Amino acid sequence: APLLGSLELIAEAGGVAALRAQSLALTDFLIAQIDAELTPLGFSIVTPRAAPGRGGHVAIAHPEAWRMCQALKAAAVVPDFREPDIIRLAPSPLYTSFAECEAAIAQLRQIVTAHAFATFSINPKLVP
Repeated sequence: APLLGSLELIAEAGGVAALRAQSLALTDFLIAQIDAELTPLGFSIVTPRAAPGRGGHVAIAHPEAWRMCQALKAAAVVPDFREPDIIRLAPSPLYTSFAECEAAIAQLRQIVTAHAFATFSINPKLVP
């Protein structure tokens, strides 16, 4: 039954090809936002820029990635952290809007410029 519900959602969204197209549009948008807003603040994109080499997420590197991920979570943005210095943002093509992607980048920019990540533990092993 859960599988049938999932298949119905995919069909309503126009199929797998439509979801992939939306995923690429969202990640293209994130890449453009990161280039404009975060690259000047020391971030670098480590996800392949070419669509055929990219999955449904954008990975960005920064030396303070761990603490920034914690600050994002505290601000209701759900990133994924990968050691040693990667923040991954993965918009769902079924329900994430471009406005939400833009808001996530704005939130991360705010965290960096206000140095709001500094209150979070530098050691991932100390977080429950």
